[in-house]
Order: sequence, then C-alpha cells, then structure tokens
Amino acid sequence: MQRAPQDFTSWEAIYHTLAAAFPSERYHRGAALTDFGNGEGAVQAHIDGHGVVEVDVLVAADGAQSPTRRRFLPALSSTYAGYVAWRGTLDEADAPPDLVRFFDDAFTFCEARSAGHILVYFIPGDGTDATPGKRRLNWVWYVEVDEADLPLILVDRDGRQHHASLPFGGAPDSAIRDLRDLARREVHPMMAALVAQRPNRFCKQSSTWSRRARYSVACAFSATRRSSSARTQPAPPPRRLETRRRWRERSSGPAGTSTLG
Repeated sequence: MQRAPQDFTSWEAIYHTLAAAFPSERYHRGAALTDFGNGEGAVQAHIDGHGVVEVDVLVAADGAQSPTRRRFLPALSSTYAGYVAWRGTLDEADAPPDLVRFFDDAFTFCEARSAGHILVYFIPGDGTDATPGKRRLNWVWYVEVDEADLPLILVDRDGRQHHASLPFGGAPDSAIRDLRDLARREVHPMMAALVAQRPNRFCKQSSTWSRRARYSVACAFSATRRSSSARTQPAPPPRRLETRRRWRERSSGPAGTSTLG
C-alpha cells in the first residue's frame, strides 16, 4: 500500500492569496462589466462607473451563470447533475476535542445509507492560517434531489425564489433541523456529531455554521425529502467510513461501521 499525502485548502485562502498579489487599485469591486468589444490591437471593456478600459486579454470568470459566456454562446445551457451538496465549516477552536482527534490528519468520507456520501477535512482558518487550533473543519454532503423538486427548495427563509442556491444565511430553520435529523439516520455517528455542531457557516455546492449561518438552497430540500422517506422505510445496514491516512482498522460507531484511518 502506497501512502498518498494530501494537502487541502479553501476558496477563501486561494482568493485572498491571489488578491494580495495584485495591486488593490486595479480591482473594481461592485462594478459590472456592461459591454466589451475589439478596439485597435486591444479589447475594450466597459466597466460601470469606470468607463472604458483597454486590455490585451479579457478573461470572463463571472460565475456559473456567466452573462459574458452567454453572449458568446447563447445556446449553451447548464444541465442539472441530479444532486446537491450541503457544505459546512466549524472553527477548530469551537470543535469538541473528540471530533478534532477523529478527523485530524485525514481525508474522511462516508457513504450515506440511502444514497450519496459525505466528506470531511481540515482547511485553513481566518487569514489563511493552517496552524493546528486555527483551522476549520470543512464538510460536504452530496444528496440526490429530483429536478422537479428544485424550485421548492430554492425558496429562502423570507419566501424569495432563487435560481441555483440560497444566499448567505438564507436557509429556513426547518431545513437545518431536518438536516441534523437526516445525519443521525444516514451517516456515521462522528459525521452526524459534526453536522449537529453550531458551525461557522453553511453554503452551497452544485448547488457551510459560525455566527454567520449559510446554507445551500438545494441542500435544504434534500434534508426534508430524506427525512420524510426515512420514517417510512427500514434503514439498511450502516455503510463503511474511510479515511485516507494510515491504513489500520479501528472500531467506531455502531456494529457494521468501521473506520480505516
């Protein structure tokens, strides 16, 4: 068996690292690209509030629903993948010691009883700090959701309809409760204990909780849907929990559940 060391990072750490490498006065935050076209030997980008900027190359990196891409490829459309993902983070300083010990120095994943799987690993904390004690526990739970049900779960706690995900702090409290109930029935006890914590934040996939809760919209529904079905169907045997660390087996959780770590 060959060890395969892995390093983990976060979108936040990558963003701040890259942003610090570019002059701050060259960023135009909160300004929209309203138009663009070819000039004489340059690309002319029309930026709201900043006029026309001439550049050698214009890179359109404005998200999954990029209006710039639609201008070039109007017939291109996205296709729903059939699942959504709950994502959450918990400051290591706020995590119970047993959870820190269990997930430390590992990439841990677990298949859910019904379908899908959940992943857990450490990422840098505030200021991209990867020092033990300053990190965050990050988890991602992929859950199947019927496409016909997506509009139902794209409604936030204020009743507003969204296109692909809920905004920061937008998931209804009922969806959060359902997610915790679902975790107790569907995944390994240590995973469920992590989901039950009061994290930094919750967010979206394909569609993370601190004091600033953020949830994926689609995830909100997946919890409700799974909760309902789980009450009427017998639960199958627990699935295996694995960690990519050192390959030694240790007993953990209910009968039939093991950790490779």
